[in-house]
Amino acid sequence: MNPMLAGAIGSLIGVVIVVIANLVVLPFVLRHQETTLASDWRAPVLGWSRDQLAGGTKFMYRFTMPILFAFLGFMFGKEVFGV
Repeated sequence: MNPMLAGAIGSLIGVVIVVIANLVVLPFVLRHQETTLASDWRAPVLGWSRDQLAGGTKFMYRFTMPILFAFLGFMFGKEVFGV
């Protein structure tokens, strides 16, 4: 298989995994943060409130994870299937 095609397929699979994580896992994580953390909770190092932590979690799931998973999927597909 062409290495670029294998990488593109791996990248697509990585993005599909992220979409599923956004639809299934992210609501569970946000609900868990809301029910577990006290309303006056602050992050020890950054001093973030519970709402700021939820915003950071959404940012990581929606922007950082797709880039990371697409890149890792591309590299995995290219190395493993791109003979």
